[in-house]
Formats: sequence, structure tokens, C-alpha cells
Amino acid sequence: MWRMGAKMNKAETQTILALLKVAYPYSFKDLTSIDRNALVGLWCEMLSDTDVITAKMAIKSLIAHSKFVPSINEVRAEIVKLINPASQITADEAWGEVKKAIAKFGMYRPNEAYDSMSELTREIVKRLTWVDLCLSENSDVSMSNFIKLFNTQKAKGLEILQIPIELRNKIGEMKQKMLK
Repeated sequence: MWRMGAKMNKAETQTILALLKVAYPYSFKDLTSIDRNALVGLWCEMLSDTDVITAKMAIKSLIAHSKFVPSINEVRAEIVKLINPASQITADEAWGEVKKAIAKFGMYRPNEAYDSMSELTREIVKRLTWVDLCLSENSDVSMSNFIKLFNTQKAKGLEILQIPIELRNKIGEMKQKMLK
């Protein structure tokens, strides 16, 4: 679970890294004390917006599926999958939501249709406009446009979620300063 402002402490981070060390002993055998401190510090910072239980579940899931030590990026991606099951919906499943909503609510009840959709599906439908999707004479073209946009937005959203909240905020502040 992402925690605003709460940081995984050093002891919790060391617990996470201990799991990796046990699973992949050769990857950690030649670390100096300086390397170990840097490793703990970086992992602690990069997992600062998650709790230790979620991080452990992500690590264990990756250990079960990978022969190699997962990177921080891979761990954060796994955390996003664990805490955000809606991110797992495929473009085809989302298009199925759209078709079902069109059949059930028609062109004249867009708000009810939106309420029946997952968040990302609703966002894409609003971009393409509900009326246009309902009135489309070529559903293959509409589906293709929807799927392309859905996959692009999903990837962008997951990429953003993989960045720690504190770092995201700092990046946002830097962008604001650059725009001034």
C-alpha cells in the first residue's frame, strides 16, 4: 500500500534486501560496507512510499518467477500490479466494457455508461467521445483507435506509478520552475 510521506525505514529495507540475499546469494557476496550502505539507502529511498508487507510480497513474487535479482524498477512494477489490480485489465477487456455499455445504455445515457466502466476505460471513452463511439459505422476502426489509446495511456500511467511519490513531486516542482 502506498503511503504518502511515510518512509520505509532502514531496518525494513534491510529485511527486504535479506530476502534477495538469501534467494540470490552470489549477487551480494562481494559488497563492501560502503556498497551495502549505498544499497540500503537507495532501496530505502526508492521504496519510500510503500509498506514493508507489500514490498515483501512483490519481492517474493519476483523471486518465484525470476532466475536473476530483480531491479528496483522490477520491484516497483510488481508493487503497482499488486496494489492496483485495475492496471491488469487488458485493452480487449476494456473494449468489451465499452461494447457492453453501448448495448445496455445506448447513446442517451452516457453517465450511466461511464459508471459501468473501469477508470481508464472511462477516460479513453471520454477522449474518443461517447456519441462518436455509439454512432460509429465502422466498429473495427473505433476498436483500433480505442485499443491504441488505451495501451498508450495504460503504459504511461504505470510508468508514472512506478516513480516514488516524493520523486514525482520533486520532478513536478522542477517542471513548474522551468515553465516560469
